[in-house]
Amino acid sequence: MDIKEYTLEILDYINIIYKKNTDHYSDISLMNGITSLAIANLTIGIKTNNTYYIEMSRDIMENVLDRINTDEYGLKNTVSYCNGFAGICEALCLFSHKNIIDFNSEDLEDLDEFLFENAILLFSSNNPDYLHGAMGVLYYFSNRYDGNTGKIADYIESLIKKYQDMIISDEKGIRITNNVLLDQKNREFNFSLSHGLSGHVVIFLEIYKKYPSPHILTIVEGIEKYINSFKKQPSSGNNVYKTFFPTFIVEGENILEDPENAGYNSRLAWCYGELNYAMMYLKLNEVYKEVKYLDTAKEILETTIYRNNPEEARVNSPFFCHGASGLVALNMYFYKKTQNTEYRKLADYWKEFTMSSFPKEELYKAIDHNPFCLLEGGTGLVIGLSALIEEDHSFDLKENMTWERILLLN
Repeated sequence: MDIKEYTLEILDYINIIYKKNTDHYSDISLMNGITSLAIANLTIGIKTNNTYYIEMSRDIMENVLDRINTDEYGLKNTVSYCNGFAGICEALCLFSHKNIIDFNSEDLEDLDEFLFENAILLFSSNNPDYLHGAMGVLYYFSNRYDGNTGKIADYIESLIKKYQDMIISDEKGIRITNNVLLDQKNREFNFSLSHGLSGHVVIFLEIYKKYPSPHILTIVEGIEKYINSFKKQPSSGNNVYKTFFPTFIVEGENILEDPENAGYNSRLAWCYGELNYAMMYLKLNEVYKEVKYLDTAKEILETTIYRNNPEEARVNSPFFCHGASGLVALNMYFYKKTQNTEYRKLADYWKEFTMSSFPKEELYKAIDHNPFCLLEGGTGLVIGLSALIEEDHSFDLKENMTWERILLLN
């Protein structure tokens, strides 16, 4: 079975789950609700030039709008990008921009104000998280901004300044506390894409492309300086995990001499680990046009090539966040960015791993537990595998991006 047929079969299975009990699914969130299924259908519809999936995505988003208008929805969090209105509004704008739903983004003004006010509160309570906190709201506003949206520009500027108010800045560089993470120690700082500093750099650089505030460059350069101060050579004697960077550090602990307990224990995944820093340095090169950043990204990536196996990558899941389909998508991203065919081969490797390691009955049983989850469920599996589906027609890639922007792979 080829990758297109395999992926469409999975999506059809999830669509059947949705259709059988549409009224039951009240979670309309971007990453854990039915909006994720709309994104998966839109992605496949565009990739395969199949209007059935485009129409399916439209029907789902119209259901989302109806639930909002009638107040018949359930959300784990009303604000966040992952589970709240920041992510839902992101999707509504995406579908409106593609003329799939008849929706005026001006109708979001009340929600935008609600999100802005809550993002300020989240920053004040040390929750700058991309998935569950203020950075996700800021990222939504940056994607909403079109150069002429005055109030959105004010929100962006105010949130950037609030971020600056919350940072720790000294000769080491810039970092910020994230209290959304459980069981953290005092002066612990997370470096991951999903919850930490590398994700903040990627988001700020995406914002800078549209909203070139000098404050952003100050923040980005300070964070990169801080992360880089903990760089180790993978071949060094006590670096048993063969990684350049830790996934977190606790200031004051003897971290460089004790990598076993200091966050250098890194998997290969979308959510945290070495691939996050490769993404960060590729994005730095994209904005700064400085070869040193590209060289650093390539240096990191080259050391991960030989770790692309289930044991060293620590992969035992087919899903996106820290599973095989996420590595399909990530390696295709690195292939497109570097033109190094090794990453295309690795994407194929993880595709084959997914198809051979998870029998259909076992896979569908896992999907049943979380069909509408982008990170750890069925819809994320679909979008990850979709990275390998060849387009059936020619189109402008940027114009047709769907999930890539949501998961910071644009």
